[in-house]
Amino acid sequence: MTPERVPSIPSAPQAVQAPSAFAWVGRTWHVTKVLARHGAAAVFTKSAMSGPMRFRVLLEDLGGSFVKFGQVLAVQPDLLPPGYATQLLDLLDRVAPVPTDVVRQTLAAELGPAAQRLASMDPEPLATASIAQVHVADLDGQRVAIKVQRPGIEQQFRSDVRMMMVLLGIVRLLRVRPLYWLDEPIREFAGWTDEELDFRREARHLTLVRRQSIDRKGVRIPEVIMGLTTRRVLVTEYLDGVPMATYMRARETQDANWREMDARLRSLGFDPGVFGRQIIFNFTHDSFYHGLFHADLHPANLLILPGNVVGYVDFGITGAIGPYARTWLAAMTLALVRRDIDDLHRSFLKLVVPRRDANPVAFRVGLDKLADSWYGGSGGTRLRKPAALVMIEMLALSRETAMLPEREVVKYIRSVMTLDGVVHRFAPDLDLGHEIEQASIATLNAQSGRQLVFAAWAGGLRALESGRSLANRGLIGVARLRAAQAAGSSLQLGAAALACAICVTQAAPLRPGFNLGSVELAIGSLALLFLAVNLIRQPND
Repeated sequence: MTPERVPSIPSAPQAVQAPSAFAWVGRTWHVTKVLARHGAAAVFTKSAMSGPMRFRVLLEDLGGSFVKFGQVLAVQPDLLPPGYATQLLDLLDRVAPVPTDVVRQTLAAELGPAAQRLASMDPEPLATASIAQVHVADLDGQRVAIKVQRPGIEQQFRSDVRMMMVLLGIVRLLRVRPLYWLDEPIREFAGWTDEELDFRREARHLTLVRRQSIDRKGVRIPEVIMGLTTRRVLVTEYLDGVPMATYMRARETQDANWREMDARLRSLGFDPGVFGRQIIFNFTHDSFYHGLFHADLHPANLLILPGNVVGYVDFGITGAIGPYARTWLAAMTLALVRRDIDDLHRSFLKLVVPRRDANPVAFRVGLDKLADSWYGGSGGTRLRKPAALVMIEMLALSRETAMLPEREVVKYIRSVMTLDGVVHRFAPDLDLGHEIEQASIATLNAQSGRQLVFAAWAGGLRALESGRSLANRGLIGVARLRAAQAAGSSLQLGAAALACAICVTQAAPLRPGFNLGSVELAIGSLALLFLAVNLIRQPND
């Protein structure tokens, strides 16, 4: 299906340079003029455009971070009146394109003579978004996708960030406390902007996620052509699939190509429920098992491939979570879907960086007040409110009480919010809470074995703490360990044996060579040996 295009942006390539100290003033003036023009048009002129279309065009005219804002709203239909989310889908992959000759100039400036290797480039962009647009070309007989950054977009984004920081300074100067919550989102946006504007960083993340997914069914990630990748150009293998945004747009508008597209996809074995479940599995597996995950899962970044395989593109925002945080994230997620507010509070506290004015008691009280609306009343035990709205309210509460999660944890939470919006529109019968619950249980079972290995090595004291917290989640064998530790230090040998058994049976399958599984088994074996020798040397009573 060939989408309708809006007129191209007449702009020329610019060298990457930091904006001047007062560049934000010009950007603020531009934003003011655009808002005034659209406001006057809405009041004094009649337009054939609908309200949702006018809103989308406004965000496009504002450009930069405002387009990113529209992309976030596009996958959250619960936050918008009907029709707006569908119209905003165009901001994911149909923003006004940069002219082809400007794209070629950018390629020549970034790649030099190597740009000549990219032959037969399709002048019609495959997708156009807020930061870059993508073209298909040939490279030594192989089809590749070329992601080219929009000229001047870095200066525009940095001016937007500066404008926001000035606004934040005014808020603090005037002590407008109800707006203090803007501080953290603005700083998050500034950090994410730095990530997205450097395609070399995206190439590294893409390569790492591809490496951890290479042997897994149900996922396809393109290979990076490293020799043709720079700060502003990214060349990858081309994945020939249907973007989920295209499918959703056609289904919701019932356009002329809808029936043909649907019949073709179903002939390839496509099933929305199975495909949606695969997206959730891939996300939870990457997040909880590997700790490195795609953190921008909007529909234009997901491709429908034959056999319900999910293709992933655009790794501009990627999350990285360590083993400790992964365990408590899984525990927090499980507590949330099961209405275990005590455990939700305890797990969340493990993931925050409290400010000096933090108020954990107020956070706990706030959770109790919100719980009834989340679960449909005092007797409800399963989430009844969309996960996106629940996460928004929990993040708002954390800001009000100065209990702010770590930045990478916020990426995970926002990814769940995006995933919830996508699944809700794409496969409404799919229970996101149930799918994430199962992934959380599997993660906690695997992590319990690892914790027990180190607990036994440390003399069993940490095993008591781990056993006490993990047993509350119903994990096999941990409550048994608590009783063993209470019986005396001689039973630490049994604890270590149990830990090794759990590691072997619950964690990742063991593979030859140096990897996480072999290291865990080696540490567990050393713990067994150490404790056995210690037990033999103890005098008999």
